[in-house]
Amino acid sequence: MIADFFTAKENTAFVVALVVLTVLSLLIVTATLLGAIHLPEADADLEVDWDSDGLLNGLLEFFGVSAMPLSIFVLVATCSFFVTGYVIQMLALGTGGAFLPGWVAIAPAIAVSLGCCRLVGKGFAKTKFKLHTTAVASSSFLYRLVTIQSGVAKVGLSAEAKLVDDHGQTHYVLVEPKNPGESFPQGSEVILVEQVGSRFLAVSGNVEDILNNDN
Repeated sequence: MIADFFTAKENTAFVVALVVLTVLSLLIVTATLLGAIHLPEADADLEVDWDSDGLLNGLLEFFGVSAMPLSIFVLVATCSFFVTGYVIQMLALGTGGAFLPGWVAIAPAIAVSLGCCRLVGKGFAKTKFKLHTTAVASSSFLYRLVTIQSGVAKVGLSAEAKLVDDHGQTHYVLVEPKNPGESFPQGSEVILVEQVGSRFLAVSGNVEDILNNDN
């Protein structure tokens, strides 16, 4: 029965999701071994002018895209989509002797996948999840230099940034530009100037000038 599932044309979408899940998992494992848990290529896919489309930005917030690293979002989406499709089609094969048409099985699989993404996104937002946590207070991150690790940080759309504290410990934080219309692409070095919940607002420049302006 398992072989029938993977060879049936009705299940092409689910097999593709499994391939994406496998490749992404391998990339994350490799990145972890190299000491960097992020996937720049995946996050770069969302280089869109979010400010120009409030509805799209709202949908991304609703489904948790901006509350967690996009690599995690893709993992959750593809895993839940594949598992749901597999269960639906194997039940159909066992009870009716044939798989459901692809579009019939895909619809509920997408619904379950989006629901799972929303639940995980809410969990990230509530616990202010960070990939690396220590006893250092997050308020101590203010006026420190961070480097954008993945994606493009825009107003309303956070990107993951790397920060090294006074103890040499590495932290990953979610960063957005403070100034409207500004964006920080991958590799940008910016200064954290304000904390809003689990996110930080940042500006470009050097720490001395920013502190002088604030005073």
